[in-house]
Amino acid sequence: MHVSRYVALALFALVISGMSAGGARAQIVTASVYSARLDGGPTASGPRYRHAACTLAHKTLPFGTRVQITSASGRSVVAPVTDRGPFVRGRVFDLSGGCARQLGVSGLPRVRYAIMFSPGAASYAYAPKRKRH
Repeated sequence: MHVSRYVALALFALVISGMSAGGARAQIVTASVYSARLDGGPTASGPRYRHAACTLAHKTLPFGTRVQITSASGRSVVAPVTDRGPFVRGRVFDLSGGCARQLGVSGLPRVRYAIMFSPGAASYAYAPKRKRH
C-alpha cells in the first residue's frame, strides 16, 4: 500500500532527524554568541547576517532546520539554522545576538537544544506519488 509506505518513510525521517514519535530529543551542549561586528556580512545560506535577528549556525544541520534552544534559566527560543559554524572544538551552535538577548546569555553558554523541524525530514514525509505509465 502506498499510504503505509509514506507513513513508514515519515517515521524513519523523524528518527533520522533526531526526533522520536513522542517529540524532540534534547541534548545539552556549549554554544557561542556571534560577534556584532559580523552584522551585515554574508551567511552560508545566502541572506545577510543580522545580529538583532534570532538565527543559528551549525556545522551540519540543513539550512532552515528549526531548533529550540533553552538556556539554564529556562528561557527558550526557536530559531532557524542559517549559517555554518562554529568551527571551534567543543561548541555546537553559534547564536545570533537576538537569540542570546532573548535567552539572557552571553559568552559560551551551556544550552539545551531540540530539533523541532528539519527540511530533509519533510521531504521524505511529503514525497510525491509517482505516475504510472
